[in-house]
Amino acid sequence: MKATSLLTGLLLLCVGTATVSGQVIWEENFDGYTAGEFISVAGVGNGWETWGLDPAVDSLIVDGQAQTAPNSLFVENNQDVVQTFTGLDSGRYVVKASVWIDATQAGDAYFIMLNDFTQPAGPFNWSVQLRFNALLGDVADLGGSAGGPPGGGTLPLPVDQWNEIEIQIDLDNNLHNIYFNGTALRECELWSGGLTEIQCIDLYAAAGVGNGVYFDDLSVELLASVPCDVPSALTCDSVGCSPGPGDIELTWANTSTYDNIEVYRNGTLIATLGGTDTSYTDAAQPSGNYTYEIVGLCGLDSSCPASCSTSHCPGALDDSILMLNWTTGTTNLADGVNAWADDNGWSVTQVLDGASLLAELNGAFIYEVVVYENPCCASAGEIASLIDYINAGGKVLCSYWDLDIDPAFQAALGVDSAVDFTTPQVVYTWDSAHPIWDGLPNPIEVSGLDPWLDNGDLMEPAAGGTAIAGFSGAAFAGQAGVIIGNSGNTIANGFQADDMSIEVSDLVYNEMEFLAGGGPTTGPQFIRGDCNNDGGFDISDAVSLLSSLFVPGSPSPVCADAADSNDDGGVDISDAVYKLSALFVPGSPSPAAPNPNCGEDPTEDPPGSGGDLGCDQFDACP
Repeated sequence: MKATSLLTGLLLLCVGTATVSGQVIWEENFDGYTAGEFISVAGVGNGWETWGLDPAVDSLIVDGQAQTAPNSLFVENNQDVVQTFTGLDSGRYVVKASVWIDATQAGDAYFIMLNDFTQPAGPFNWSVQLRFNALLGDVADLGGSAGGPPGGGTLPLPVDQWNEIEIQIDLDNNLHNIYFNGTALRECELWSGGLTEIQCIDLYAAAGVGNGVYFDDLSVELLASVPCDVPSALTCDSVGCSPGPGDIELTWANTSTYDNIEVYRNGTLIATLGGTDTSYTDAAQPSGNYTYEIVGLCGLDSSCPASCSTSHCPGALDDSILMLNWTTGTTNLADGVNAWADDNGWSVTQVLDGASLLAELNGAFIYEVVVYENPCCASAGEIASLIDYINAGGKVLCSYWDLDIDPAFQAALGVDSAVDFTTPQVVYTWDSAHPIWDGLPNPIEVSGLDPWLDNGDLMEPAAGGTAIAGFSGAAFAGQAGVIIGNSGNTIANGFQADDMSIEVSDLVYNEMEFLAGGGPTTGPQFIRGDCNNDGGFDISDAVSLLSSLFVPGSPSPVCADAADSNDDGGVDISDAVYKLSALFVPGSPSPAAPNPNCGEDPTEDPPGSGGDLGCDQFDACP
């Protein structure tokens, strides 16, 4: 990819070079105030406030240190002041600030930007968190809030001098770059998992005597429109595999007027095309996992890359299992996998470290099921390869006690993870009729843990995931212990099988039977109570049902099982009453499973009800 740096005037963020003219829409050098004034008082008409409107965290304007004389703002010892903005919800911006850190500073100070900021109690959502620490000697890019940009890198922190922060934000493409003294901390990465806005700059120093930092010369500039936008709709498809080598065909749509287009395979430039091209064929590539990037060139500027990945020309699936379980001893995980393999004539390749796993995954796509357990130290490459495998249709059994360390891996498994347990838990089966539980004791005891490990993750099913077990008998999805995702291709255990009691080896056996044997059952997925098939459960569902029952010409529900809110095997006014009670009468029960997430009907309809009502269509579920 093109080398980029502010020093060379090249920006990867679709905003043109640093010399592009723009409009300064806000600036602050603190020189219009009197030294010794508090900024939220002196600057009350200029958008300055304290966090939470708390006067105890106000910061002083000082004249002992300044980038442009005479004044700067000194933030110390739990002080926290904010500059708020409204209407910055589209366009491209450059945010600048100067920061001075004394060599004697002994704690953390921050330059923060929020995309969602509501005084005094929230909601709050961070996009940028730069932490300065003279004791550690670095500036760290901590990333944003959950669902937003992940943490980035660190750079050396020069002390006793002014340092330049520059943040380039493209709200139209939800991307941003961060530079510190002209060196990139991040480029072409997500701005926000929440709002695509700029609502606040937050200047904060953690509690601690001597833990202070000076800020000066802050500004926000709206850039003129010089689009070099990201190419869109990139796809990479394998053709001609038998099983390989074969061609990989790339197609995309151009969103700007490019001079040229660059094509990268696994980070290496392989072609420079004309600016109007919208396809490329990477001919005769052997089996393997590939990531492609397309970058548009506009004069001296370049777009952010569009990317796609493919597991290309897989070898014939050969009834084999790849297992990573990080130990040479006999374990519950290995017992369950090996017992199933012996009974079904499959081979097992066991690897004991992430490098070996990468070597296997990045070769031919030959493993029917990957069994993964990593108690500590997953590398970024290891996780990325597992995600590629899942996205290409591979089946994964993941017994992982710390899923919450990697949001992308969670998403690939169809899981959201909240917090870790710190006390021993018991896994209870909710859907005892599910084939995974056939022949197993109920509940499954989770015991015999190593004392230094946590005891599992609280999980919730994300898109395409269905919870089938919970911890400590709490039968609701927010305490899931086992989640099935990707139409039955992935299973996530929110605990570590190697540290559980012997029953877990039986569970692993059944999970292998499910993944490699029958897979998911064939019943349609729906959300009970969602009569109008919009993915939610609200008053509009009751209105839709009442209209279908009593307003001539109104359409009938396309999924009768979803309309059967009280799960009595019929669709009538009692279902509308049940919906309204669940919504508005405290203590009334919610609709039975599947609710609130997509799933199959776990119950048979009562005798005399006409049998299964059926579900002809439910677009809100996979």
